[in-house]
Amino acid sequence: MGKFQLLTLAVFLVILHVCLSYRDSKWDRFRGLSRKAPRWMDWDRSWMPRGHRRNFRHRFDFDFGFDGDSWFSFDSSWDRSWWKGPNVCVTKTEEIDEDTKHLTGASVLYHDALDSFKYTRITMTSNGLVTETDLYECCDGFTRSGKEYGCPTEVPLLSMPELLDELELSQFVSLLNSTGLDSDTLSTKTTKLTLFVPKNEALKSYIPLVSVRSLGEDLKDMPSSVVMVSQDITNSMIDDARNLLLGHMVVGRVTSSKFDNDQLLETASPHGAYVRMNVYSGYPKKVITANCQRVTSVDNIADNGVIHIVENVLKPVTDTLLDLIKKNPELSILKTALGSSQLGSMLKDEDGQFTILAPTDSAFKKYEDLLLKITSNSDCLENILKNHVLPVTLCSAGVQGRIRTKNLLHKRLEMSRDKDDKIYIEKAQIVTPDHMAVNGVLFIIDDVIIPDEALNVLQLAEKRELSEFGKLVDIADMKKQFKTAENVTVFIPSNEAIQALPSKVRSELTKDGEALSDILEYHIVPDRIVCRRELWNGDKLDTLQGSQLTINEYSQYGMFEISTQTVQCANIQKTYYKGCGSNVYIIDKVMIPPAGSVLDVLAQDPRFSTLVELLKMAQLADTLQETGPFTVFAPTNKAFKSLGTDAVDELKDSPSTLKSILLNHISQASICCAALTRKNFFNSQKVRTMSGNVFDIGKKDYRETYYLANADVTECDVMATNGVVHIIDDVITGRSERHSFWGRNGRFG
Repeated sequence: MGKFQLLTLAVFLVILHVCLSYRDSKWDRFRGLSRKAPRWMDWDRSWMPRGHRRNFRHRFDFDFGFDGDSWFSFDSSWDRSWWKGPNVCVTKTEEIDEDTKHLTGASVLYHDALDSFKYTRITMTSNGLVTETDLYECCDGFTRSGKEYGCPTEVPLLSMPELLDELELSQFVSLLNSTGLDSDTLSTKTTKLTLFVPKNEALKSYIPLVSVRSLGEDLKDMPSSVVMVSQDITNSMIDDARNLLLGHMVVGRVTSSKFDNDQLLETASPHGAYVRMNVYSGYPKKVITANCQRVTSVDNIADNGVIHIVENVLKPVTDTLLDLIKKNPELSILKTALGSSQLGSMLKDEDGQFTILAPTDSAFKKYEDLLLKITSNSDCLENILKNHVLPVTLCSAGVQGRIRTKNLLHKRLEMSRDKDDKIYIEKAQIVTPDHMAVNGVLFIIDDVIIPDEALNVLQLAEKRELSEFGKLVDIADMKKQFKTAENVTVFIPSNEAIQALPSKVRSELTKDGEALSDILEYHIVPDRIVCRRELWNGDKLDTLQGSQLTINEYSQYGMFEISTQTVQCANIQKTYYKGCGSNVYIIDKVMIPPAGSVLDVLAQDPRFSTLVELLKMAQLADTLQETGPFTVFAPTNKAFKSLGTDAVDELKDSPSTLKSILLNHISQASICCAALTRKNFFNSQKVRTMSGNVFDIGKKDYRETYYLANADVTECDVMATNGVVHIIDDVITGRSERHSFWGRNGRFG
């Protein structure tokens, strides 16, 4: 490592130390933790609300100096926290998750709002995950605005019935009286209540009988459209209405600051119904829902509880997601598919929290090939179903503009709401949203969202716009083979790679279907390589064509380590695609099955007749037919002639010199041009040849041209069964004359 590199590294480490010292000094004081405290799940909280950050003491402390003396420090503090003021009440809770046991450590989370402050400390202990929460709120009868200290403003509190009247929620009170739930019971001081009250219009449309003072009497006042029923049925209707109302009541005072996403609040309903709360902190505003109904007004405080106003009636929720699917005749194909999947048992678990995107039968029938595929392949079936399941409860009200959310395949799906208030997920429109279940919510959609994992090789190629490959498959009449391929890996050349083939080669291939089929089968490995990490340097992969593919991996060092993988010296893109029974990797060259060993490759090309003759004279021909790998930098006949008219004859007369010079051109390593980089301050590449000499090798400027010592590489990557040949324009007679640059050497061989 050179002096310049050492100096650069020292400066980098000093800057890193300064940044870490600043962060530690600031946040250790901010959290109240010592620097030696464990920091499991600890991270920089720069996203915290500005108003909250202003309330904490912190110090800029650059520990840059010697013997504990800092050269620079800055101290500024703010310690007037509003929740430490008057009329602020605190609620402390503690939860222990004994199922989660890892390393010990701690993390602190904060959430600051206008009238509440939540402090959450998560501690990982040997006994489990301990979550302690301190919630600071204005006490009953007090409020604050702006930047006031504490909650100084006193407000009069009404009783629950009085507050309902003031909020113009008279229909809820009428229904209470009609069902025998006297509204006076809401005035009790012994029990705190939380009410989720629908607007008058919502109650009227859901229960027409709310206009009648009592459901048990004055039936003559019913609207003429209502059919007279027996007393038993009337009593049943009263019970249903009463249970419906009780499903809007929660015992205890639950303000909006206590709402959490996917929180379940047990209601007073005798059927054990819950209200599922969801909080979406989206743009342009935060949305709160109760059973997927938008909460339009929160924290209307009464003397014995709180009222939250919801857009619509909270319908009783008793079915699981699987029950909803089974009961809907439009979802029979989905029901059948779930019956053959492991997801079926998961969706009937009442403790879950999922969002199901349910395509209708007509949506599935658009894709006959897909239906055949998913019914015959359980893996494909599982993949397409997982693509329609979100591991969270996402209500339609939470979709504002565009959002992205992950599904069970860990893929991000885009949801959007247009100007006409229509909601789309990818290209499918949500026909009916918000079918609530005890374990989540179901949306009915008009199209199937097909993941890559449900596509065959040709469909994946079409989706990635690899049209040139599709054309070759058509010419070779191999469509059926690619469509039905199972448990294979396919290396597909990019459009540019196929177009870069010499026009003569392309013309011959289009005329010779058998030769084209041979080349295409050379790109198919009869084994499924799940990810690039399964490809190792030097791996040999069998192909359907019969010949093997060689994998090479190269690491390039500079400021960062960069890894390059090749197959037959074709660069493999870092992104790969999982299909149904297949994996696809995109490469930047068309792979041609090699004609033989490196000696065979040279012998079959008249440009290297001189080189082949000399290799045989030096008794190196047999060596180049061994297993290898070898990289041969092959001078052409023209390159040898450039040495002079008598140079080749002189070499023939000196066997030792001839062998030494020829060994300058051979390396016992597989070196592809994709591995070569431009020389810079941090990296210079060299190659050790079989002669023992070390030569500079690399890329010229930013052009796709390469060099070895004094020779330019005129043609890269002519593949052989035991290595690779690069064609050069000069003979390398001695050590490299190129001066080395400061930097770390990347050495081949």
